[in-house]
Amino acid sequence: MRSYLLLVRKGDETIEDLMKPWGKEVPIEGHWGDPVTEDEKQDLIQDYIRDMHDVFDEVVENPSFEEAYEEHGETYNENGWRKDSEGVWRHWIEWQWNPDGIWDSFVIGGGFDGAKFHIGDDSFVERAYKGDVRNLEALDFGELLLDGEWIEVSGKVYDYIKSLPNNAELVCIYYHF
Repeated sequence: MRSYLLLVRKGDETIEDLMKPWGKEVPIEGHWGDPVTEDEKQDLIQDYIRDMHDVFDEVVENPSFEEAYEEHGETYNENGWRKDSEGVWRHWIEWQWNPDGIWDSFVIGGGFDGAKFHIGDDSFVERAYKGDVRNLEALDFGELLLDGEWIEVSGKVYDYIKSLPNNAELVCIYYHF
């Protein structure tokens, strides 16, 4: 789906930097999950023994969990289990998606007249300083990105932007989610 966002830029930040925290693919630092159970360890060992027999035609008898995981962990679960600082084997959770992510791609503009800024005569632009915009009260956006906060506005944004300084830059962002 697609939507329009009014981004407000008040300083030297780039549009990319302002949008980045809301991107779906922002890398998030991993964290510890539950301890690996004895059943999970035994399943790995059995899978390792089967794999060694079926793929390499080798017989492996009674490997330890650590031995099997060292040899087979990448194949089995992409090394998703790790020892924590106390030596306990735990699930390691690598986030691939930003839990606060909203967009997966965006462009400036997009062609929707209700989201463009009227700056004079028949001139409409996709970026303008607030003080130059003649249609402030009529601006219609689904969301607003202001001071690092993503706000669902579903329509008129005037109440949010009327007190901004005239040199605040307004940018129409067309994004896909």
